[in-house]
Amino acid sequence: MTPLDETLTSEVLTPEEAIQLLEERLVVRSQKRKVGEIVVRKEIETRMIEVPVRREKLIVERVEPGYERIAELDIGERYPNGTIANGHKADVSGEFHSPNVARDLLDAIARTPDHNCAEIRIEITLKDSKHQETYQAWFDRCRKS
Repeated sequence: MTPLDETLTSEVLTPEEAIQLLEERLVVRSQKRKVGEIVVRKEIETRMIEVPVRREKLIVERVEPGYERIAELDIGERYPNGTIANGHKADVSGEFHSPNVARDLLDAIARTPDHNCAEIRIEITLKDSKHQETYQAWFDRCRKS
């Protein structure tokens, strides 16, 4: 035993002695007071900027017998489904007023060795509903095969 241990053991506390436990408390008070005002608002500005836009078009023309512009296809534009031509997925579209012209175009694409078509969508707008059922039946029959 060290001399310090002997000193501690020789001092014995009597039951009447009380040891005071002390603590500190922090009381926080907060007050709200106005120091100023702000306004948050949104404005929409429209600026006119002249920017050259370059578009690529594929033009299908008949040369013989007699010149006739058959179709015009936009290439390299951004389409509503988010694809961009010349990117990973590209859409090409055009309007034709003759089923024969559309057939010739589809035939030319089908004869291309590596046509690279992922999907082909055909939409026909009819003047009236006279042939609607027949055409839809043809579409359904071809889709199944």
